[in-house]
Amino acid sequence: MCGICGFVGTGNIKEILLKDLYQLEYRGYDSSGMAIRNNHKISVFKSVGEISYLDKQLKNIEIGGSCGIAHTRWATHGKATLENCHPHLSNNGKWAIVHNGIIENYLSIKNMLLAKGYKFLSQTDTEVVVNLIQDNDNVSPIRAVISATKKLQGSFALAIMNSERDVIYLAKRTSPLYVAKTSNGYKISSDISTFFGCSNSCFILQDDQYAMVTSKSATFFNQNGEKIKPIECDVKSSSLDNMTIKEPHYMLKEIKDIPMALSSTYRHIMSTIDEDKIRKFCKGIKKVCIIGCGTAYHAGLVGANYLEKVGLHTDCYVASEFRYANHKIDKQTLYIFVSQSGETADTLACAQYVRDKKCKSIAITNVVHSSINKIVNIVFPTTAGKEIAVASTKAYNCQCLAFYILACIMKKIKYQAKCEKLIKDYSIPKFDNSLVSAIKNSEKVFFVGRDWDVVTCNEASLKLKEITYINCMAIAGGELKHGTLALVDDKTLVIVICTREHIADKIANCIHEIKSRRGKVILFTTLDFDFGEVDKIIKLKSYKNDFDPITTIIPLQQLAYYTSVDLGYNPDKPRNLAKSVTVE
Repeated sequence: MCGICGFVGTGNIKEILLKDLYQLEYRGYDSSGMAIRNNHKISVFKSVGEISYLDKQLKNIEIGGSCGIAHTRWATHGKATLENCHPHLSNNGKWAIVHNGIIENYLSIKNMLLAKGYKFLSQTDTEVVVNLIQDNDNVSPIRAVISATKKLQGSFALAIMNSERDVIYLAKRTSPLYVAKTSNGYKISSDISTFFGCSNSCFILQDDQYAMVTSKSATFFNQNGEKIKPIECDVKSSSLDNMTIKEPHYMLKEIKDIPMALSSTYRHIMSTIDEDKIRKFCKGIKKVCIIGCGTAYHAGLVGANYLEKVGLHTDCYVASEFRYANHKIDKQTLYIFVSQSGETADTLACAQYVRDKKCKSIAITNVVHSSINKIVNIVFPTTAGKEIAVASTKAYNCQCLAFYILACIMKKIKYQAKCEKLIKDYSIPKFDNSLVSAIKNSEKVFFVGRDWDVVTCNEASLKLKEITYINCMAIAGGELKHGTLALVDDKTLVIVICTREHIADKIANCIHEIKSRRGKVILFTTLDFDFGEVDKIIKLKSYKNDFDPITTIIPLQQLAYYTSVDLGYNPDKPRNLAKSVTVE
């Protein structure tokens, strides 16, 4: 979940690395740091907190050199303290390293190195790796890196420097890592987006591949140290990827981007997907299994409703649980994996497991060259543009739309007219600021709905807790009386969502149950129905049921955003979280 970057070449290396770190900050912001080689010495600069703190620290420091690596951290092993910040140096000061991933056998390696007299300054697994490289430093630098990393279990994208030469050494397993030639040297990064504007193509490291990068060349190797030809891909920026914004936060910009993101996703699917190929691929499928994490899992639940509606039996699972449950994997099941980044570790592991069983798979992802796209049979793309804010908004809406279109394609149902109308008619609703006060003045917040409104409740609850730190929960309306009603009192706010006409009377019963216990009710609905006594009604425009999950969530995304801001938090960078969960 951390972000790593590096550069070898001419120019102001401090500014080049800082610029790329800001691009990668969505991957973690517990701390940041950089290491720069100059005059046969590696200088390391570190700071706890957001990258702006490192930036301020370096403001008046002149840094020479033409080779450097940098890191923005989401803490795994060790707290967010200065000693745990990357980069880490080897005991002899000859090697520096930055790392994204988790080394699962770091403790046994650490004990072995301790027995040899090595000292450790941090609690990280990464410091173990850099000292393991030193311990294997009786061969060429690239051989030392290969030899050391062969002993590692787990996931890693490593960028490593040696004090003797201007070279960055790379090693990759599971976690993403890319290399690009620029006009003044070579860049390395966890994310292709850092290459926008400075390169038209990049090289993708595959698992257990290595590279040696200088200002003039990038040479790639396999685990045997043999030179190999890398995979090269185009670097393309979306019109929605603009880093400069007029809004106070990226999350608000990304919510306002939703109509354009839906249009972009629809147009892209229309122009790139071969519908006959999809139907032929899905021939003989008797069941669908959807797998994802967090918001992507909620999009999967919406997708399951779409697929069930067209007659396909569908189950949806949290990826981290699916991996360890005793699920029967069979070739008559289609497995659909959902991930905004395409790098979600648990989802990738499930996809690899399904691939090993030679079953059919599709990925719904927002990143063209992501790891999951290399594992599955077919990629069903969303083009929501880059999301900077940690809490996903527009990617979720586009994932739901992609599921709707996929369900229609599989059963040869016309969808174009409905999608065109949605894109033409939809606009972001104006937010009612009085809702923020209702949230803030409540001790408990529940989201209640039925049918697929329950999914919207789950996603709305996740958004609120992610960026406001309010302890809230979502519940199916029919389950209120099976325990949760015991928590309802005059300090309880219940946000009720109802877009489904056939169960409106059931939702009205839920509201009566809540009001009779003195709970406050805010109702979000698309229906003209008498629900009885409520404290406030937010009337939403209906898009004829099929698209209600896509549109109803938006005012609830707004609710989370404006509440977070009112409480004085930064909604783009919630505590303890990172955008791309690349570790288990």
